[in-house]
Amino acid sequence: MLQSYGYGPTSSSSVPNTYLVAFAITTAASGVFLEFYGSASRTVKIIEIYVFKPSSSTTIAFQKRSTASTGGTSTTITPMPLNASNAAATAAVKEYSSAVPTPGTLVNTIFTGTVTPGDILGFTFGDIGDQPITLNSATQGVTLTASAGSITVNGYVKFTEE
Repeated sequence: MLQSYGYGPTSSSSVPNTYLVAFAITTAASGVFLEFYGSASRTVKIIEIYVFKPSSSTTIAFQKRSTASTGGTSTTITPMPLNASNAAATAAVKEYSSAVPTPGTLVNTIFTGTVTPGDILGFTFGDIGDQPITLNSATQGVTLTASAGSITVNGYVKFTEE
């Protein structure tokens, strides 16, 4: 018998507002290429993160931070609600494709892995009795960094706001 854990509710009324941020970023240099920060008004829970088929080999690091990055040139990405009746997301998501920022204060590295063209690097959090990555305030965040510059990195982050 298959047992369901984590985000497997029995009715749609108990499903938290869920959002998806898809990205296709061509980096100018090594460093932070995606920055994702929590909310002052809601608890943000990251439940999936995937990086697909970069244009060349690179090491990707997914890191939790306690302060935002500074500098760099960013573009804000608007998260897409998976249900059109969800309120707009309050999490802040930025991509860096030209000038990379100075990263904020590192709390811990969640994972690091080498991804080559054709590879998919992905993680699901909070699905087998463990907790999702939880951001309790707007000052808590995560970043994705690449060890190589001048590459295209594709992927997505799925999260809830409660």
